[in-house]
Amino acid sequence: MGCVLIASGLALLVFACERSSDWGLTSVGTLAPLTAGIALLVAFVLAERRARSPLLDLRPLRGATTSVPMAALALVQCASLALVLYMTLYLQHVLDLGAFRTGLLLLATSVGTIILSPLVGQLTERGHGGRLVITGMATLGVCLLWLTVEVFDRRIIFLVPALLLFGLAPPLVYPSATTLVADTALGSAKGAGAGLAIQARQVGATLGLALTNMLFTAIEWQKRNSLLKPGDAFTPEEQSALDDALTRERLDTDLLAQLPGASQDHVRGAADEAFATAIEITFLTLGGIILLGALVALTLQRGTIGRSTPRPSA
Repeated sequence: MGCVLIASGLALLVFACERSSDWGLTSVGTLAPLTAGIALLVAFVLAERRARSPLLDLRPLRGATTSVPMAALALVQCASLALVLYMTLYLQHVLDLGAFRTGLLLLATSVGTIILSPLVGQLTERGHGGRLVITGMATLGVCLLWLTVEVFDRRIIFLVPALLLFGLAPPLVYPSATTLVADTALGSAKGAGAGLAIQARQVGATLGLALTNMLFTAIEWQKRNSLLKPGDAFTPEEQSALDDALTRERLDTDLLAQLPGASQDHVRGAADEAFATAIEITFLTLGGIILLGALVALTLQRGTIGRSTPRPSA
């Protein structure tokens, strides 16, 4: 029963978030599966609390020692995927850098993993996992705010250090938070603890990114239509076709071709500005949430988070 509830609930939530870009946030087609998905997830939590052999033991989540690292894993996974996805589209279709130069710029995000991975493992073994998680979250939050400013100014020169800073966050958070979650379980249950960490990242990658995309799309379309002339405004179906045309994914789209030349330029300019505005607000929102999470984790760390005793050396 638990498996059916959680799978159905997550599927409906992701479906509603994804289809909101076609149907609109206030349409019945969006609100109905969204409400049903939330109800099923609530039913899953209630059922798991009463089950003798639950599919997912939720008791460890009552303590900050487990819940905070899991929340950090979900948030960082969601923000990292969103950053790479939207920055790739921004660099290629707004700044017109092309796939090759965009790929070169995004290579900067991998430098941190190469440098920090060995050091993070050693520090986590010595009992500094909580501090590493907080540092990684704060780093990612600052990076998102930095990128918000750079996208607004449309400057490339400062994107590289911002992307380098972003590359430091995942290697600081992922191994240390996973270890903290696994260490809350004892003996043979450590595998279940590691499973909780994996589930947290999966939730961040699926549900978190779907919610982020719903926010992004709503902002982009609202901004785009506010910049267009009344006669140039588009229905949700036309919005999807316009997105295909503007991202050059379907060059055979006739939507732009039906407009006069001046209107085509106006629509493309409005689309670029709307896309940049959506990135700014999305990154600002994610950055604020992650910095708030880091502040909460820092407050709770004064209690128990990350104060596990160092592991004995082999």
